[in-house]
Amino acid sequence: MKEAPFPTTPADRQIRWWLLLWGALLGLAILKFGNPVILERQIPAPASWNDAMTDPWPIRWVNGLALAVGLAGLPWIWREIPLRLPQISRWLWVPPMLWLAWQYLSSAQTEDPRLTSATLAQFTGVFAAYAIGLLLISSRARLQWVLAGVLAGFCLCLMRSVNQRMEFPQMRASLVEGERTGWTNFPPAAVEDLERQLLIVTTNGARIANPLILLKLERGRVNGTLVYPNALAAIVLLLLPVTLVLVDQVTRPARPATRWAALGLLGGLGAIALFWSGSKSGWLIALALLAAAGWKSTVPRRWKTTALALIAVGGVLAFALRFQSYFAAGATSVGARMDYWNAAVRTALTHPI
Repeated sequence: MKEAPFPTTPADRQIRWWLLLWGALLGLAILKFGNPVILERQIPAPASWNDAMTDPWPIRWVNGLALAVGLAGLPWIWREIPLRLPQISRWLWVPPMLWLAWQYLSSAQTEDPRLTSATLAQFTGVFAAYAIGLLLISSRARLQWVLAGVLAGFCLCLMRSVNQRMEFPQMRASLVEGERTGWTNFPPAAVEDLERQLLIVTTNGARIANPLILLKLERGRVNGTLVYPNALAAIVLLLLPVTLVLVDQVTRPARPATRWAALGLLGGLGAIALFWSGSKSGWLIALALLAAAGWKSTVPRRWKTTALALIAVGGVLAFALRFQSYFAAGATSVGARMDYWNAAVRTALTHPI
């Protein structure tokens, strides 16, 4: 995939609209299907057009959408299978296939068949999307069309995260005031909507603001359209580099000011979202990505080494200052993760399949 600027073949021109549709579905997944499938019961179907625009959608909806998009692209997928399979390394196929087969094998010992079925359906969809990518994204021209929809969803997610930083203090103050006044400062329909979103819970016969939500709003860690802040940090690290490259390539014919404004806006939104997510691991991974990008640059080695040293020292110092209160409190989430891993090891030893 070294060609530039994206020469296209007749096959590329035939499939481009389907690739754009598929990319739009992936972008929609960022906006509306950012919750784990295990939370399906807690995500009601939108009751109004406004709810559909602002709230996440039930995970099961993506199954029908993905099936419809997949069937629409079946002629191209079928045509590409004999052409692409010989070109794809088996190591790109074997590990995910073994992983998916193991999920189905282990489902025979499930404690919750309904939840396991939903999870397997989502895992199968993830594998299908991966396979479609291997088969159909064979050139930069095709990748560009897929990333167009992904970029749209990603940018809206970043914008939502910035808005949350401004909204969280106001939302918390409103909930605290509502609890103090017995929710008389909200119309009845709004109170019902807050209860549906679990922002208000009933305890001992009294409606109170959800303490967990108040704590989340007080911390101010943004999550955009995803389930929680670390998920936002992960998607920023995953998509920001590739979308920056896409914007850089697409805007090359434009004026330099327009090009740098687009790159600066996207890069700034991504950096702010990562910072406000409060993700510790995300911060460290971002430093590693910057170091890798710097090492691959064409800057003379002497300047390159100096710049990388400054990035490392400055990044670690900023990390220590940014999260000093977290470490002063004992880094509780690190201890919790160790508990998760210990439980996972014990479970694997007890039930190896």
